[in-house]
Amino acid sequence: MQVAVTFRHMETNEGIKSYVKEKVQKLQKYIENPREVHVVLAVEKFRHIAEITIVGNGATFNSQGRDNDLYAAIDQMVDKMERQIREWREKVRRKRTNPSSSKASLQRGGEAREVEEKRDIPSLLQRRRTLAKPMSWRRRSLG
Repeated sequence: MQVAVTFRHMETNEGIKSYVKEKVQKLQKYIENPREVHVVLAVEKFRHIAEITIVGNGATFNSQGRDNDLYAAIDQMVDKMERQIREWREKVRRKRTNPSSSKASLQRGGEAREVEEKRDIPSLLQRRRTLAKPMSWRRRSLG
């Protein structure tokens, strides 16, 4: 994984660069083959800001960490990114499992589908069929 590190308003430091690369390598277990990883480290007055952008797997992830200490900002940035990628992977996993289960239920008979629907609905929420009465065509005055 190629990691591009940019320093803004501060001196380039190889120690910080290696620390960032070490932390970002831990994200590789969550996202395979990222196309682009870019980290921007900046200083604004007394605050250190660490931003990361990862492009890969059909998605773009961004996170930012702010702290008085640069190392703490980097750790915060990586933690946010890790959580974001994990949530995205869970969302993709949930989306992939739902369509296959619905296809299987469509192949079964109609009665089995109705029984399955009743099981999926919580006990407090049950479907009831009610017949709607037709409305009359005459207008009635409201007053």
